[in-house]
Amino acid sequence: MLEVETRSMKGPRVMDSTGLPLHKDNQTIVKERMYLDEKSPNILYDEITTIDHAFTRPWTVKKKLSAGPGRETSLAGVHLCRGQSMAQNRRQ
Repeated sequence: MLEVETRSMKGPRVMDSTGLPLHKDNQTIVKERMYLDEKSPNILYDEITTIDHAFTRPWTVKKKLSAGPGRETSLAGVHLCRGQSMAQNRRQ
């Protein structure tokens, strides 16, 4: 497992391609946990939590990356930890 915490990002910043602005105080914290699936070494999970004063609570997204024979690692699906699905999957 690899855990990464990112702070001190300079603003102005937006959450993603939708343009949702983050708070102007520049106190955003992004925590990321990456780990391999215990049963399948070709699957990597990436949990990203964004803590920002623009949100009422931390925002967590779980990504599932998979690799197959003869292809690069690609994003198999993006799901919010609260059980909602995002409308768009992005290739990593």
